Amino acid sequence: MDSFIVIADDFTGANDTGMQFYNQGCSVDVSLTDSKVLFESDIVVHNTDSRSMCTVAAKRAIKKVVEHSEITKDTYIYKKIDATFRGNIGAEIEALLEATQFNFAVLCNALPSKSRTIEGGKCLYRGLGVTKSEFATDPKTPVKSDIISDIIAVQTDIDVHSISKYDLRNAILTAQKEDSEFAIIVVDAKTNEDLSYIGQTIAETMDGGILIGSSGLASHLPPTVYLPDFVKPSLVIAGTMSPVTISQANYAVEQDTATVYFVNIHQIMTEQDYLDQCLAGVMSILDDGRNCIIQSAKSEQDRFDVDANCTLYGLSRSEFGSFISGFLGNLASAIAHRINLSGILFTGGDIAISCAASLGSKCYSIKGEILPCIPVGYLEGIEGTLIATKAGSHGDEDTLVKVMEFFTKAPNRY
Repeated sequence: MDSFIVIADDFTGANDTGMQFYNQGCSVDVSLTDSKVLFESDIVVHNTDSRSMCTVAAKRAIKKVVEHSEITKDTYIYKKIDATFRGNIGAEIEALLEATQFNFAVLCNALPSKSRTIEGGKCLYRGLGVTKSEFATDPKTPVKSDIISDIIAVQTDIDVHSISKYDLRNAILTAQKEDSEFAIIVVDAKTNEDLSYIGQTIAETMDGGILIGSSGLASHLPPTVYLPDFVKPSLVIAGTMSPVTISQANYAVEQDTATVYFVNIHQIMTEQDYLDQCLAGVMSILDDGRNCIIQSAKSEQDRFDVDANCTLYGLSRSEFGSFISGFLGNLASAIAHRINLSGILFTGGDIAISCAASLGSKCYSIKGEILPCIPVGYLEGIEGTLIATKAGSHGDEDTLVKVMEFFTKAPNRY
């Protein structure tokens, strides 16, 4: 099934709307054909190029997209329209309602960043009715009214209800109970804060349905609307004893960005099943959708215990370090094979190399840089997970937080 599809009436609008989802970390394809094509991206934007078509052709184009899509009651259809209501607005909304099992559509095409607002059910540009603007003399699709219900009524008899954002929740719940009557709910919005409120209300009250808007509403929909499994946890392997990384981990916990799982050096050295114990503990954190930082040092004092530990286990400093790195690398490899992570940050090249060896990786492909001196890319063997590396003593207090935020938004771009 399709959980979220976008239908735009022109190519530039398709690209502009698609960009809003790309900015949230989604992979996006814009379909330029009216034939059925299978895409592997998170979001598919269908360009019908129907803005200047006659109403019959425009409706046919919309219904063809619906026929080629796997739409259920849980599917969101985002119909991108012009922010000044040029085009076949009423006809295309009617086509969507006729071709699907949905009985109402929520419309908010405000674009405050470009001075397009909806106030009192009217479409305004720079505070004046849109008919007072250049859009009233558009050579192909001129706008002939400021009143949205009148614009829609030119092409359809479906009831239009103009409301404030505070009435949206009740309007949706009421429409959901009235299965037989088609309705279009037009919501006022003057600011981006209004759009965020509307987007959150949609996420809280709808499990699927028809949304009508410009790129403005698209950019303010919560990710849970268009990508249910959007949030994938990330992992930090902080095997270093650097006080810088320890401070960064503490800050991440204070900011509620991650949960720390401490591994015990002595259990690593003495217990054969300790890796399985750690794996179970870390997986319980990640399975709850929480980011996890695996740490082998709790404080700077651990740096001064290395010689004593080397003597205790009869190892040189190099051998002791390699043993710990090997354990953490194997643990990271085991985790990566069991859960779909957005990314892994290795603080220390030796741990990343150990993980690569465990995976049988022969190549690390660099794709960019998260922060200065923190490259990001893919490691052969877990190509679907972004991998970054950082020197233990590198970065500011909020570095780990910024890396995990990057992982959340960027996993599907490369």
